[in-house]
Amino acid sequence: GEVGGSAPQKQTMPSVEDYKNPQKDYELPVIPKSILNKLNKSTKPVILKKDIIEKNKNHHPDVNIEDYNQILEEGIYRADIVFKTKQNDDYYNFVHYDDKYHPQVLVELSETKNNYSLTLRAKPQRLAPFPILKSILFAL
Repeated sequence: GEVGGSAPQKQTMPSVEDYKNPQKDYELPVIPKSILNKLNKSTKPVILKKDIIEKNKNHHPDVNIEDYNQILEEGIYRADIVFKTKQNDDYYNFVHYDDKYHPQVLVELSETKNNYSLTLRAKPQRLAPFPILKSILFAL
């Protein structure tokens, strides 16, 4: 990609090289309508910001860069549950359950911004179920 370019890449998942050396913000595929409808949210572009990629690498060195797309694809686009940890903000935890790992992505679904931004916050791991059950919004 071009250095210093700020236009988001159009709706494809970034490459491993993009994650290793992000040059811009990336526009990912939109969140499935079936999920947005249950959250009473409209369809907007989904942006993975360059600084979030860098922050994620620094704060979660235990997550392999090679796994980022799998976490994003399963966590967002194949989410089984969505829950909030705080009721008074726009951040939603998207989680996909499988036999071994539970990819989790934190998504800011702001009504006032013109896109949704996300943080690949949690490493794939077993989640303790008890705090989730109190704040769960839906299970697909």
